[in-house]
Amino acid sequence: MDIAAYSVANSQNSIQTAASMAILKKAMDVDANGIKALVDQLPAVASPAHLGKAIDIKI
Repeated sequence: MDIAAYSVANSQNSIQTAASMAILKKAMDVDANGIKALVDQLPAVASPAHLGKAIDIKI
């Protein structure tokens, strides 16, 4: 492979990688926003005061 062909292939690879990363970041942002919206819709639950204060351990 000559230098010019290698340069063109390397440039195309860089562009494809940059485009793939941009698409991945956008998909992650969309997923994060969707998850946040879903969590925001969950009702607040009041748990009893005695729960989560002690752990039973048997050895």
